[in-house]
Amino acid sequence: MKKFPPNHWLLIALFVISFFHYSSRANAALANVWHIPDNNGDLGFNMRNPESAIGQGTPVAFYTGLWKWNNGNQIANQTVGMLFYKTSAQSVWNRTNLSFYSNTSANQYWQTTLNPAGFSPGDVVQYYFLLTFDGFNNVSNTCLYGTDSASSTTGDTNVAAANPFTFTITNNLSIGTPVLTVNGVNADYTTTHVFVNEVKGDSIPLTILFSPNASNVVEADVFSNLNRRNRATLDANGDGIEDGIVPPDGNTIPTGDDHNYYKAYAMTPTSTPGQYSFTLNATNCGAYRLSARYKISGNTNWFWYSTNGRRDHCLVVTPTRARDMVLYELNAMNINSQGTLPAQRSTFTDLYGGPGARPYDAVTNRFSLNYVQNLGVNWLWFQPIHPIGILNRQIDPNTGQPYSVGSPYAVKNYFQVNPLLSKANTRDAAMQEFTNFVAAADAAGINVMLDEPFNHTAWDCELDASGVYYFATNAQPTDEIANSEARFYSRTNEYDQRASSAANIAPAPDRFDFGKWTDVADIYFGVTPRSCRTPRNREIKPAKRIGLIIPSATKILRATATVISTRSRKIPGVILPTAFCIGSIKPVVRPARRRIKWTPVLTVCVRILAKGCRRKLGNTSSTKSARANGILCS
Repeated sequence: MKKFPPNHWLLIALFVISFFHYSSRANAALANVWHIPDNNGDLGFNMRNPESAIGQGTPVAFYTGLWKWNNGNQIANQTVGMLFYKTSAQSVWNRTNLSFYSNTSANQYWQTTLNPAGFSPGDVVQYYFLLTFDGFNNVSNTCLYGTDSASSTTGDTNVAAANPFTFTITNNLSIGTPVLTVNGVNADYTTTHVFVNEVKGDSIPLTILFSPNASNVVEADVFSNLNRRNRATLDANGDGIEDGIVPPDGNTIPTGDDHNYYKAYAMTPTSTPGQYSFTLNATNCGAYRLSARYKISGNTNWFWYSTNGRRDHCLVVTPTRARDMVLYELNAMNINSQGTLPAQRSTFTDLYGGPGARPYDAVTNRFSLNYVQNLGVNWLWFQPIHPIGILNRQIDPNTGQPYSVGSPYAVKNYFQVNPLLSKANTRDAAMQEFTNFVAAADAAGINVMLDEPFNHTAWDCELDASGVYYFATNAQPTDEIANSEARFYSRTNEYDQRASSAANIAPAPDRFDFGKWTDVADIYFGVTPRSCRTPRNREIKPAKRIGLIIPSATKILRATATVISTRSRKIPGVILPTAFCIGSIKPVVRPARRRIKWTPVLTVCVRILAKGCRRKLGNTSSTKSARANGILCS
């Protein structure tokens, strides 16, 4: 056998080592990591803390996040990390090591602290991260760079160094905790509730006082979308998304500019040193947000009240008539039912004594508008009136077969009315009967409110025309959402992720403490910022729009509902561009019985007016503890 010289063996060994080294690098993946200074949703405070107003005497903490576990399975293992930093005028990078901070069920966080005493006022500090990994799951060392609102990853330190995060050292400021009040109420994550009559032109003053508690303040603004619901569907910044869903960055909106969904109002100094005031007048019903911002001498950046754990203030402007509400909840199909067969159930015609209605019967057919008036009721709250899904319908234990009617909360089409609610048993006839009923109720001085479960749908829910427009332009209105755009729904066992196909759509609800409902699929809500000033999360996912057609005697109401949420918070918002008056958001307590859901439910009401008025409702927020939201007519 031929023998290679010693140097040949060395060359072969080097070739083999290089081959495996190259193969390992070729299969390596970057870690799923992030550092977003604006993000205060992960830890309860900003990932650069403080995010701004950093003076020479202000220690700054930096935090990075790692997606480490997926359903308990480890994805990556970070060993350490480094923060590289310098000023924009310096050429050499300094560095300091990160240390472990905390774990959650899915994420791991690392942190370090920087003392800016060595910097000078006006210095622009640049920084990026190099996070090191042990190669588990082929995850390689990863660099983080970006802006205050977004971070990016790369394996190349040169790329990170060329695109660093930045912040500016301020003029040795004395920074305290800013104080914002609305009519004397601390504005941090609280609510001010007022009542107006829009028809009469009511105007309720809201006195806003703001103390930035910072030196050298040169300007202070109130920032809010109060009274501006008519701009929610506009796209002022041209990003292709309605401003009521993703508003323009508040930092880009000039003081006094009137072209956006949110507006900044210049405040004036009061006799109290360091305090500013402004009075906003609530005139339009809706639920809105309010924050404040300020600038300091020598710095062009805005500093925001809604940072470092503080949240926006909620303004709820409710129609005055809501204070006189006497509410009666009913199911249109069984309120006058004479039996369990479809033909024995009541229809909308029966509820108001219309053409072909059943004759009055003190036992089986006594409900009517006169009956409601005699009770002193002026609002009717209907459980869902839409067609009911068939797929995965719950089983009747007495027969072993699916229930013949199903639950009204398993909605098959939000734009139609259940055919069983008409004498002719068709959707068109049901729509007409409902139209006639609303007209009769209006004439009797009775308001109508509809329960709309926009947090889940039937498994076979249809797109209808609006769904085709928004989600599947090549589909048919009767096609199912699940087969056309499965990302509309949550993913099985991962409710913070979108489904990728009809095969992994999650059942509702998105919680694990009392089981699931087999007949409904959970709608994916996405994430939302904690502050009104700008989108502030790692990923802002497109909101869903679900439509509802409610015809009156002369008009058709098309409601577009926008639902955005986080795991801890859901934000429903409704736009109703019609000749109807729409009011505000209000918590509603509902009976604890099967299918009356304890996750947030959106409720829409209709009140037909002789002359009509144009109303739109802006966004609002609630925690899951609120459980439900209702929208009241003006």
